Amino acid sequence: MNKRYLYPKDWNILRVKILIRDKFCCTICGIEEVKILSYKGTHRSLHVMHIDGNTKNNKYVLEGELFNNPDNNLASGCPECHKLFDRIHNSPPVYRKKENHVMLDMSLSKIN
Repeated sequence: MNKRYLYPKDWNILRVKILIRDKFCCTICGIEEVKILSYKGTHRSLHVMHIDGNTKNNKYVLEGELFNNPDNNLASGCPECHKLFDRIHNSPPVYRKKENHVMLDMSLSKIN
């Protein structure tokens, strides 16, 4: 389900800035983008997730604390962590397919 109309026109530019800032790694489990595979073994991309679930809130910082920072609402996340993050924070599910993905850190300490 693609809801691009909910995102700003410059979303692709914002997305790349966040991915570069996060060194193309999931901010929750730390997996590198090149290591994310689907259940069919094909490559999957990192998502850029809205921490508060609001696609209109696109504030971000390039340095410093990412989570619990009122000046930041964007973070990189692998499809599985993004799904888990949204479930924990009662956001609507973004990604519905099962992934062949091993969570490296299930403590979610980076979220809180």
